[in-house]
Amino acid sequence: MFEKNCTHTKQCCCFSLQELMSSKRKGDSDEDSSEELFQDFISDEEELPDKVSRPPETKKLRKEEVPQKKSVQFDPSLTDPDSIEAKIDKATSSMKKMKRPLTAQERALAVKLIQSAKSRRDLLDSNYHRFRFFEDEAQLPDWFVDDEKRHMRKPVPVVVEKAEQDQKQIQGRTIKKVEEAKMRKKKKMAKKLKKVRQKVDELGDDLPEREKWAKIKTMYQKAGLLKQKRRPIHYVVNKKGGNNEKPAPKGAKIRLLDRRMKTDMRGQKKAEKNKKRGRKTRK
Repeated sequence: MFEKNCTHTKQCCCFSLQELMSSKRKGDSDEDSSEELFQDFISDEEELPDKVSRPPETKKLRKEEVPQKKSVQFDPSLTDPDSIEAKIDKATSSMKKMKRPLTAQERALAVKLIQSAKSRRDLLDSNYHRFRFFEDEAQLPDWFVDDEKRHMRKPVPVVVEKAEQDQKQIQGRTIKKVEEAKMRKKKKMAKKLKKVRQKVDELGDDLPEREKWAKIKTMYQKAGLLKQKRRPIHYVVNKKGGNNEKPAPKGAKIRLLDRRMKTDMRGQKKAEKNKKRGRKTRK
């Protein structure tokens, strides 16, 4: 049934044990022989191969042995106002403000720098060309340096006229507060006009046409919607050498002025002022 000197493999051992157990279940008469065979099988000094051996049990780490994560230490200098101000001062010390405004060319170059990464890269790459020499100007003659600056130059890759035009448009704009005041005035006038129109609609149809239009006119005048524009005043100053001023505009009031009239007017005002105070005027 089972040979002692066989090469023990997993299949062989399992088969021999199964056969031994089955013979016991069937009730073999020879119990002593089966026990001897079992003892021989156990006493075999030859061990099973490594494939059959159980894997080693993994040792569970204790709570103290488990590696803990390093805690992040808080830096108090991050919230200290003095240290923050010192960092800001250090950063802004290198950035000196220009005392003069940017020229059109400098503004156009600045736009190229912040427009996109490609335009900034192209602008930096355009600085390396055949007209650029990395020499110390202190070691060169002054006349040579001036001549090089005048002639050995590559044209700037920006359109200066466009920058100048943009600057003119910015300067031509009105101030924000002025625009807001104009809009408030316009809104106020629209509200007044709406109220007057509601009152006009409430007027009865039984009124005569002339009287109705007179009432409408008074309503508009009370609301301040029929204010007449003042005529411009044109001053004509009489001089010894003659008058070489521009002619008066159309519809303007003409007011003649000269030194004698100005002094007389000033004297009259002074006399009226003294009269009110009770002082005696010269005769």
